[in-house]
Amino acid sequence: MPSTPSKTVSPLITNEVLRLRKAADQRHAEAQYNLGLWYAYAAQDYAAALSCFRTAADQGRAEAQYNLGVMYANGRGVPQDYAVALSWYRKAADQGDASAQCNLGTMFDNGNGVALDDATALSWYRKAADQGHAEAQNNLGLFHEHGRGGLPKDGQEAARLYKLVADQGHAEAQNNLGFLHEHGRGGLPKDDHEAARLYKLAADQGDAWAKEALRRLDSERGALPNDDRETARPNKFTSERNASAKTPLIAEGVFSALKKFMFCPHGVLAGQYTTARETSYGCEECFREQKEIEEEQRRERELLERQQQVERERQERRQIMRELLERQQRINAAAENLQDGERIRLAMTIVPSIKELRKLWRWTRGKS
Repeated sequence: MPSTPSKTVSPLITNEVLRLRKAADQRHAEAQYNLGLWYAYAAQDYAAALSCFRTAADQGRAEAQYNLGVMYANGRGVPQDYAVALSWYRKAADQGDASAQCNLGTMFDNGNGVALDDATALSWYRKAADQGHAEAQNNLGLFHEHGRGGLPKDGQEAARLYKLVADQGHAEAQNNLGFLHEHGRGGLPKDDHEAARLYKLAADQGDAWAKEALRRLDSERGALPNDDRETARPNKFTSERNASAKTPLIAEGVFSALKKFMFCPHGVLAGQYTTARETSYGCEECFREQKEIEEEQRRERELLERQQQVERERQERRQIMRELLERQQRINAAAENLQDGERIRLAMTIVPSIKELRKLWRWTRGKS
């Protein structure tokens, strides 16, 4: 059974973990998987994470199967076992999980628990790369650059893949693209300043090869601007600080996507019922209450629309009365200087209503 959250964790996240555990206890695969992420990457309780991942993986959750593979491959919470890791990676990869496909490629690429097999590695890298997996695209670039897996050497295709991934902020791809610029390979012009820029981007993310290349390039050719030379020096404290900052960020990222693992006022796991609205998770009773609220809101909108229509009609009548009054005033002003017969003819041609005509007739008789 997973352990309770550490007392050092913030109360907000602790409450989220408790709710997530309640969902996981109902054998909700997504909740079990995300709880495993919490234990693995935030609390670093690998035994608890392994239990959560295994329960979700047994229900066919591909991401959980992939994470189980990671734990067995790296010996986290269990003895390192490449054979078991390969099995879980393959299960996830067969479901189309790009990360599992990339890691399978890496195992065949490096011979971890299997015989070295560039062709099989290339096959898995391609499947993952076709889904936009950055690490797989970078590894595919390496295969093109060095002509591995039966591929001919193709520096231009390697450069294209490196740039594609480097633009996404991938440190190793930035380092590889910097190397091509430094030596003028892959159809790229030799450009020490562009190489230094790329090396620095990778070095800022902690890439050791890029740091070394940056120091070497600057010492040999002075390619790095003066303002950046101090920041290019390795800083152990900064590196450790950046690494330690990743854990709470991962934890917050996990729980920013877990709002649907709340429980409705009736104690039912949110999103458990298909009758629930997509934007209002809960049980059937919650759905019925939501429909009543929406119906009441609809009636209120209709009443408001009717009131607005009545007001618009009232304003229109007022406008008509003002126009009639102005017309009458113009008639009165024009009739002051006319003879009786001319007044009558003017009234008959201008005044549209019988009632107004009679009133005007009585007025003209009174003036004669």
